[in-house]
Amino acid sequence: MKILRTTAEIDAFLRILTARASGSSEAIEKSVRTILRAVIRDGDKAVLRYSKRFDFTGTDRLTISPAEVAEHAARADKKVISALKISAKRIRAFHDNQREKSWSVSGAGAVLGQMIRPIDTANWITTSALRRL
Repeated sequence: MKILRTTAEIDAFLRILTARASGSSEAIEKSVRTILRAVIRDGDKAVLRYSKRFDFTGTDRLTISPAEVAEHAARADKKVISALKISAKRIRAFHDNQREKSWSVSGAGAVLGQMIRPIDTANWITTSALRRL
């Protein structure tokens, strides 16, 4: 894993990603549609099936317990932990700029507005990560 530390390194990496992302084709789109239909139809079973096919995992589950997370985190390479912390800081800063705020206006006996509240939980699924643990 390479840690991008300078703006120039980040810009160069983004140029590579942009060039790679523009390489879409009908065959790729057809494959993606097939996968999405299978996931919509079969749910987690399809996710596991495609994970075994593309990620070469032997897992039969999509989650790991908090105890397993702690166990693997304790064994993780310190450089990887450092890179993840840097990434988390950058991601948090990026999304802090996207945060919407609640607002309201009142008049003539009425209140009009929008309430923005965070969700309680979110799930993250990656069978590739399970394979590497």
